Amino acid sequence: MRVVMFTTGRFAYGGVVTYSYHFQKALESVGVECELISHKDRCVLDKKFPLRYPEQIVSYINGFDVLVINGCFFEKENIDRLYSIFEKVRIPIVVIKHDPAEKMEVLEKIKDVKLIITISKQNKKKFSRETTIPVEYTYHPYKRWSNSIRNQRKFDLGIKKEIISTSRMDFDKYYESILLAAESGNIPNYKIYTGYVHRPYIYFKLSKKVPIVGSDPFTPDKGWRRKYLGGAFKFTKQDYRRVYDHAKILIDMSYIKGDGGRSQYTWLEAQDYGLPVIISERWDPKEIYWKDGKNCVVANPDSPQSIGSAVKRLLDDKDLCNKIIANGYRNLKKKHSLKRVGHKLKFLLSNL
Repeated sequence: MRVVMFTTGRFAYGGVVTYSYHFQKALESVGVECELISHKDRCVLDKKFPLRYPEQIVSYINGFDVLVINGCFFEKENIDRLYSIFEKVRIPIVVIKHDPAEKMEVLEKIKDVKLIITISKQNKKKFSRETTIPVEYTYHPYKRWSNSIRNQRKFDLGIKKEIISTSRMDFDKYYESILLAAESGNIPNYKIYTGYVHRPYIYFKLSKKVPIVGSDPFTPDKGWRRKYLGGAFKFTKQDYRRVYDHAKILIDMSYIKGDGGRSQYTWLEAQDYGLPVIISERWDPKEIYWKDGKNCVVANPDSPQSIGSAVKRLLDDKDLCNKIIANGYRNLKKKHSLKRVGHKLKFLLSNL
């Protein structure tokens, strides 16, 4: 079986395009050929097709056995041309739907979608109520980038220095609370490594709530940029090691109401490199996948005090850190292994 995945995500950095890479590796681990294509630059691609050549794209896609459309985020300026391409596809179509923010109307306009794949039981139930298309779920597939020696290092304040965030800077990340905690001294040596900065978020929310950001947050000499921005975070093994080798805790307050997704790639990456993670207490109320004190520490994303307390809890308790690191590593190997998820994906795609 030969599979082609078309990534539609809005950003060249983030969970949707990262999923493409790990999806490909999961299928390849069970003997399925998978190629990644897009009409825009993405973090990982085998081929890029300009939309001004739609017939070339259609012809190429129809040479495979299955088309997987990764994500329902379509840019407004390209949506009609993309629909016209997908309407001419003559092979089974599968859509990966990551979270409730992705509109269901897209699926109504793309004819002959045979299957929707999502990443949580909660979303599977939600999407099943909204469409007659079959919905299945899988864990996030994850190809490890570090190695066992690197991961098994015990929590050591002398080796690891920074407390980090690696998500994009956007409304659902609650950076205003994290930065206020850092400004109060409760997050020592905090750094943000980001591949995308949502400018309206910085202007209209972050600059109003965090005094150090100021009225013109993109002025180069603003102190918050020098103090907290650690640099760009790119999708390369070298960047992961550059960032994670100096880090001791990952903070990611990501939360989308009703999401219910089992995980975030930032958290899996942290588990891969032996970091305990601090996540939003609202993240996983129904899935019972993340458990405070077992594989993470939770905090209130609206409360700088809560985030600061979570950091202190980890800094003051090496045994807790090592427990979370060990359980996170076990979670990564057991639930997100390429072969485990790859076999599930191969089964779903082979039975369309």
